[in-house]
Amino acid sequence: MTTPTPEAEAPEALLARLRAAQEAAAALAGAEPAGVRAVEPAPGRDRYLCAFAGPAFLCLTDRLEPEPTERGARETASAGLLW
Repeated sequence: MTTPTPEAEAPEALLARLRAAQEAAAALAGAEPAGVRAVEPAPGRDRYLCAFAGPAFLCLTDRLEPEPTERGARETASAGLLW
């Protein structure tokens, strides 16, 4: 049996984080998001941009809590557009 490399585990870890963000966004908004994007507006600062019908968006921190500042949400949205 071989041990998975970190590179092989990376997609699974990202998928798990995206699922957790989707569940957190649905719980906070009371509706399922249409999509979730992982964004890193600055090195080491993970955020999740969640899109809802409307259009409406929710930015979550790495703790899966709403981004507390408008500036942080704008930085995340801007970084998400660059991807």
